[in-house]
Amino acid sequence: NNGTPYELRFYSAGTFRDFRSLVTLLKSDGSFGGDIQITSLTDYSKLNCTFKDTPDNLANKVLDYSDQVPTFKAKVMDVKLLYGRQVSFAPQNVVIPQP
Repeated sequence: NNGTPYELRFYSAGTFRDFRSLVTLLKSDGSFGGDIQITSLTDYSKLNCTFKDTPDNLANKVLDYSDQVPTFKAKVMDVKLLYGRQVSFAPQNVVIPQP
């Protein structure tokens, strides 16, 4: 089992370089899989991956790994939307667009 596909959305989070660091951490965890690719625009980035556990555990792990990337840790990242196979993250003080 390679896991379930998820879309991870990040708003006002960091640069492409910051996401490279996060992807390296995710790839080191056997719960994550797939070809994790970064889609990045100004103030918005997206990662597609697979995960072998529940959506809330995925969110917890992403937050834990985000705290290991200095830019994300300084912004105090949080889950803003957890719906189906989509998880949206942003700094605690940022309001994201409504779906």
